[in-house]
Amino acid sequence: MTMCIDIRCRPPHGQFLDYFNAMIPPDQRPRSFAAASMELWFDEMRQAGIGQAVAAGGMNAGMRLGHRDIPPREITNAHVAAVVAMYPQRIIGMGGIDPSGHCHDPIEEIEKCTTLGLKGIFLEPGRALPGCDPTDMRLYPIYEALQRNGLCLNLQTSGPLGGETIDYAHPRHIDRIAADFPDLRIICCHGCYPFIREIIAVCMRREHVFVAPDVYLRWPGTQDWVDAINFQGEIGQGRFEDHFIFGTAYPYMDLVSYMNFFKSLPIREAAREKILRRNALRALRLDPQQFPDTWQA
Repeated sequence: MTMCIDIRCRPPHGQFLDYFNAMIPPDQRPRSFAAASMELWFDEMRQAGIGQAVAAGGMNAGMRLGHRDIPPREITNAHVAAVVAMYPQRIIGMGGIDPSGHCHDPIEEIEKCTTLGLKGIFLEPGRALPGCDPTDMRLYPIYEALQRNGLCLNLQTSGPLGGETIDYAHPRHIDRIAADFPDLRIICCHGCYPFIREIIAVCMRREHVFVAPDVYLRWPGTQDWVDAINFQGEIGQGRFEDHFIFGTAYPYMDLVSYMNFFKSLPIREAAREKILRRNALRALRLDPQQFPDTWQA
């Protein structure tokens, strides 16, 4: 069985544990996360058919978003790289940048992430610069540095919990960034929810824009994603099936139950194979030889 890549999956280890234990009530944590067990986590990955997990760092102050108080996130890039070094075939590292400069100089930290071998940068503009949309000009030097270093941008694009207002998640921001930085690969984690049809249209306009709705694939609007994936017509930049990436958002979701949900969706098999592995390889510019697609390799 060919194993997939989970674009949004954090290991139950170290600083990842510290942050998500503060975010997720004990009774809602998956078994492996509750037990802080890498062995259980790997077993759950095998059962779910996941070969690699993309784990992103993050450095942000705490703040209130909507009706929720979000605790500070302190998952350093050095920690991410150290965890990758322990499990190089199973964990793919992505750095986290604080664009406000409170935690580090963002441009210097991007250079550091390149040296550490991390494959992209996770950015939360709504938290790092309160009220900041992704097209805020203060972020443009960061996008330029990512494009220059060949790193992927993994952008938090959640309407419910992304920024000061729901407009933060509108795909027009993604369209603008992609126009201004045409070589920058952009993964919209949370899929710009609830603006599903709008981000589908942006993907048809922009070759290097990808979506990973993760938990929001299970929210109202699932059929829109499925219809777009199965649509056989080509508009602009090919087919939408080439822009969709699988992600679970573990530890918010149990790996096996989420994979069972995904497999239940009426998605064409040819598109499913792209979504589960090939699109992530392309978005992150990964060498498939470095990441085995079986657990026996």
